[in-house]
Amino acid sequence: MLRITIITFALILGTHSWAGVVDVAGDQWQGRFLGTYGQFLVADEMSIQDILQPENQVKFVAGSRDFFHFASLDPKIHGSSRHIWARFQFANSGNHSKTIYFDADGFRYRQTDMFVNGELRGTLRLGESHNHRSIPLTIPADTQITVHFKIQPKLEIIFALRYWDTLSEYLVTRHQRDLEFSIVLAIIFMSLFFNIMLFLAYSDRTSLSYLFYLVGFAFWAISVWRVTDGLWGENDGIGVSAGVMALFATLYSMYFLSLSRFKIIFRLSQLTCIMTVLGTVYTMFYPLKGFDFLQTIVLFCSPFLLACGVFVAIRDRTAYALIYCVGYGTMIVSVLLNVLYNFNVLDYPVLKRAMLYGTSLENLFMLAAMAQKILVTEREREHSYRQLAKVFYPHQLEQMKQGAVLESTMPVGIEQACVLAFDVIGSSRADSEFFAENWEEFMSQCRIMMTDDYDRKTLRSSAYLIKEMGDVFLCSVGFPFREVGNNQSSSALDLALKFMSLFNEIMNKDPYQRPFNCSIGIAKGKVKGYFSKAGAIRHDLWGPAVVLATRYEAMRKLIFDREGVPLSNILTIQQDVYEELPPEEQARFRVINLEDRNYRVRDDSKARFLAFRNDFDTKHKLLDSSA
Repeated sequence: MLRITIITFALILGTHSWAGVVDVAGDQWQGRFLGTYGQFLVADEMSIQDILQPENQVKFVAGSRDFFHFASLDPKIHGSSRHIWARFQFANSGNHSKTIYFDADGFRYRQTDMFVNGELRGTLRLGESHNHRSIPLTIPADTQITVHFKIQPKLEIIFALRYWDTLSEYLVTRHQRDLEFSIVLAIIFMSLFFNIMLFLAYSDRTSLSYLFYLVGFAFWAISVWRVTDGLWGENDGIGVSAGVMALFATLYSMYFLSLSRFKIIFRLSQLTCIMTVLGTVYTMFYPLKGFDFLQTIVLFCSPFLLACGVFVAIRDRTAYALIYCVGYGTMIVSVLLNVLYNFNVLDYPVLKRAMLYGTSLENLFMLAAMAQKILVTEREREHSYRQLAKVFYPHQLEQMKQGAVLESTMPVGIEQACVLAFDVIGSSRADSEFFAENWEEFMSQCRIMMTDDYDRKTLRSSAYLIKEMGDVFLCSVGFPFREVGNNQSSSALDLALKFMSLFNEIMNKDPYQRPFNCSIGIAKGKVKGYFSKAGAIRHDLWGPAVVLATRYEAMRKLIFDREGVPLSNILTIQQDVYEELPPEEQARFRVINLEDRNYRVRDDSKARFLAFRNDFDTKHKLLDSSA
């Protein structure tokens, strides 16, 4: 009966002077936050005796929520001269005394002193392990006691008091929370590893920005989860790490969504970065005010970045932008809930960690978004390489894939080579439509012939197409690709004969149409390989051999006009080329002594003779010289 009387009197008294009495006899209070059952006072330095004075006792304010947030109560609370006093009333209606253990999560401050009925019962100091960061309190049966907590606060001015019947129950709960924290850290480090690999592979600003964002997230998570105490001095780094997160999240969004395409949006994004930097610096020196300032920035800027993602997703119709919106939207909702909780708009304790869980989930979405963008980028890259393969050689594409510049993918400098100059005789009088169609087929086959035996490792090939102009083209044997055989002149001759045979086969398909004739000139000498300096950059060859090949091809007019040779396919070669041919090949040519006939090859004053062949029948097959 006495027990019931004590509790009843306490409850009646609580309606007038106390926020409530917590009876520890049952298990209804265990693990529950007790903020609404306490009273709080923000004051300058005072002793427990001063606090117990009636004039100070009436100054206590009843708690209005499970977590009590003091920053909004007194923005000047940060500082060693300011303290928070929390007062609670505990009762034990049971038949036996009971020892309870207060949750250490409520004591993340420089120092917390617990007074029971005016006597100091325990002290917790910053830096103590979680196993020791709990204060036991023994309450005898049929007893009611008053407990005061004196708190020297840090940045996070939130008092979250709860108790456990046994220390093991508190440690089990702590272990569960540590397991949750380990999962969050695993997500962070998985994302870190993924982005480090991306940065090493692509060296782009997108993965680098997200990498720094994750570093800020890691520091923020460690601070919020109370794994470590202040990063420096009185500043525990929560606001600074949050500012770093906001800054690099904005930079990541700018690069990931390519916002530089949109001038106004890009300028607004830059303004967001500037405001975030200022807020972060402010938070370094004034943690409470700076953190509130950063929350205000995030509250207005985060929806802007989400709107950018929605705009890009609709405009470009890309899956990765849509996934970005889902991920960023998840984070924004969690941040908004966390901010509304900090500003006392919402009163749900779980929202205290909403940003932590929401940002972890956002990481998973962002990994999926980046993976999707990489997939799209690689598909576009492969398509580009397939198109470039029509212009560049395989070894050039391989080298450019590995980061080489175009100008380093082909040999340059001066070397010896044989150059072939090909021209169609009298093509201006041909049916343009018929000729163009067959000529494209002929050139397509010629390009294939030139790349016969192409080796990307040794850079060997049958020939190299220098340029093509209408019904004329130039190609080289021996440079920039090394000849396949051991004799440049023989290799050049073999290729020229293949060109002529192919020309007759394709260009003279119709037996009822006047046959076309072609002329080839071959010269040997120095050529210079180089890349053009202006316009579309391409590899080119120039030099004496290129000039002389065109000069010897042009000698066909003199041969037809003065030597009595009928109009036909003709192959004219330079003296140096002729002298390098095997005797059996030389026998197939007719030699003209330039001095005896008083002929001269332009730009080749040293030439004593030239050689030519026109022994091709009207059926367009090469004939043996003995025929």
